[in-house]
Amino acid sequence: MCPIYLWNDIIYLPNEHFCYIPLTNIRGFLWIFLNIYGIPVISLSLIYFRITIFIRKHSINQTIIIKRRQDRDLNAFRRILMIVGILFVLGLPTISLILMMFITGKEHPLSFRVMSISIGTSMAGLSVALVFSVIQLKNIVWKPLTSSKVMPINGTLTVSIPMKANVTTLLYQHSSLL
Repeated sequence: MCPIYLWNDIIYLPNEHFCYIPLTNIRGFLWIFLNIYGIPVISLSLIYFRITIFIRKHSINQTIIIKRRQDRDLNAFRRILMIVGILFVLGLPTISLILMMFITGKEHPLSFRVMSISIGTSMAGLSVALVFSVIQLKNIVWKPLTSSKVMPINGTLTVSIPMKANVTTLLYQHSSLL
């Protein structure tokens, strides 16, 4: 973000009533886009492909424990790529508005509003995706919501307590029947 300050690319946008990089400033906007989307996607993709190549090369002489550990690591990286993919999909409205601006030469009046909604939705989507992709976080969130109480089907609970029989009462009732 520092070069943007040095380049003086952030200006006050009177129509939007806040300071931001205008869409017409290609250098500043590409810098932000590459920092937010490009670097994470490229680095995670390279890590993912290196791990898959390593696992496929060394899968011949491995014990079951090592294979399980590598499968777990591979699943973790797949989840990370899924999160980056979700963020990329949520950034598509912004990308489409930028492409429309470059093609037509006119900036859409709602482009900064759509960008703000896209960024907010991305952050909310990232939080939800992290909860569902990290098993420990998922357990922490779902534990209070699940009920561990056992309830009968009809909703009422009847308790029967076995009592010790009184021998004299039983003998008296038995003799009166005769």
